[in-house]
Amino acid sequence: MKPQVAAEDVTKLFDYLASGMLVWREDRGPRARAGQIAGHLRKDDSAHVITINARKTTRARLVWAWHHGRWPKACLWHKNRQATDDRIENLHEISDLEFHMAVGMRAERLLPPGVVPVPCGFQAIAHHCYAGTYKAADEAHEAYKAAHIERYGSASPWATGGSQMSFLNENYSAPTESFLAPNGSQPGIPQGQKS
Repeated sequence: MKPQVAAEDVTKLFDYLASGMLVWREDRGPRARAGQIAGHLRKDDSAHVITINARKTTRARLVWAWHHGRWPKACLWHKNRQATDDRIENLHEISDLEFHMAVGMRAERLLPPGVVPVPCGFQAIAHHCYAGTYKAADEAHEAYKAAHIERYGSASPWATGGSQMSFLNENYSAPTESFLAPNGSQPGIPQGQKS
């Protein structure tokens, strides 16, 4: 495998646009023509990637290197949480620890239940089960609700349009006895398995 391009050489390969896009300065193959916007969006819409010397690199890292002449020390955080907005003013260098703390934080007062912020958007997590990554928090919340209903069926508070969090819905009511199976276990979970 060819080595990663040197950070100080990024300005030789690309021109930077104020929109955060990079444009090839010269032809580098059939998919990398001079004047063409570099890279493509990942299938999961989580980031733009650009292939240089048969190695994929996120556009955000290349934009950082273009402006600073060095690779980020650890991670880049998109200030507006739009992982495809690679304008230099939207990028913030953070440590690995800060990144993991930011991803793991539950902004419960700002986000609906089951939604976790991640650098590429919002993940829906239903009882420790991944239900997808979405660009918007409300999309992730809908996926969370669907996964919760799939797991608990009609016993889920979401099945009747209810909410589990009182601060999100003024019509909140605590789960009723019917939320539990006749033997006292949670429906949809075989005995002996943790919820």
